Parts: sequence; structure tokens; C-alpha cells
Amino acid sequence: MCYENGMKTTTVLSDYSITVRKSLMEVDTIFGIRANTLLGLLVISILMVQLVGLYFLFISVIAFMILRTLTKNDPYFAEIVMENMMQQEIYYG
Repeated sequence: MCYENGMKTTTVLSDYSITVRKSLMEVDTIFGIRANTLLGLLVISILMVQLVGLYFLFISVIAFMILRTLTKNDPYFAEIVMENMMQQEIYYG
């Protein structure tokens, strides 16, 4: 939000043929982590707490803090890492 002459206005990007609001260009995050990454961490945490016990809850909190630190500058970082881990490393040509 910008304030011009005491009135609140929204920031509009004008480099496009159609005006695009800046809020549409931003990545939606929950606690600084993208929603699907946070959901994956939550599901794994719930399953492991059921299987292992409450000890895994501490590991989940540490994993959350690490994810939040890693995705602070690049919100897509965790997804890029997961995509690269899932790719096959052997080329069968």
C-alpha cells in the first residue's frame, strides 16, 4: 500500500500489457513456508508422532525452524530440493 496525498492506493505494476497488482505476484506462505511444504511436514510429523512417540515432536519443531530459515529468501527452495531428490540419477540413454 502506498500513500499519496493522504489517500491509500495500491501498487500496480505497469510493465505488462494488462495492469497486474503486486499482491498477485507474491508467493502465498504460511509462517514463511509455502503451504504444500508445510502440509507435508505436518503429515510426516503426525505419522511419526503416532509411530515413534512424542519425542519426534521436538524433531518436527527443529525441522520447521530449518525450513523457515532455508525458505526465507527463496520460498520455492524446499520444492526445488524435493524435485531434484525425486529425479532419477542414472541415465539409461
